[in-house]
Amino acid sequence: LSMIAAFRAGHADDAARLADDLVRQLAAGTGGRALSQAGIHAQLGLVHVELRDAARAARAADAIAQLTDGAPATLPLASHERVIRAGALRLTGDLDAAAAILDDARASLPEGSCDRGLAEREHARVLRARGLDEPARDAFLVATRAFQAAGERWLADATEREADAG
Repeated sequence: LSMIAAFRAGHADDAARLADDLVRQLAAGTGGRALSQAGIHAQLGLVHVELRDAARAARAADAIAQLTDGAPATLPLASHERVIRAGALRLTGDLDAAAAILDDARASLPEGSCDRGLAEREHARVLRARGLDEPARDAFLVATRAFQAAGERWLADATEREADAG
């Protein structure tokens, strides 16, 4: 939680340092059960996407996939893994692969959920990276509304600011 709080407070360097500390703890085996560890990697991955660190985001997605192997596809961590992986791919310029992953994720997530908001926001980022500004703005609005419906005010506000930043 400290890592997320630092990031949301605008302290990206502190968030990155805390994320690195957490990865070391997980590697040392002090992170608890597999699904708990996968949840931690999901938070790490989402922060790494925000920090534009494609390599670390991809490693977090890989860890989630490994830790949730054999779990039901409806497990929320499965959608987190896909959104994080799509973010990592977008950051490396593989927009087609990112879009394909997001199309699948968006179709399987309930509207008005935080998870749907995460997928819609990443979809908007892919559209923006493709230079499709108007569709990207529309997609950011869909993401903002999903976050609002889920009660995620900070994510809704941050997504709205990102949309406005163009």
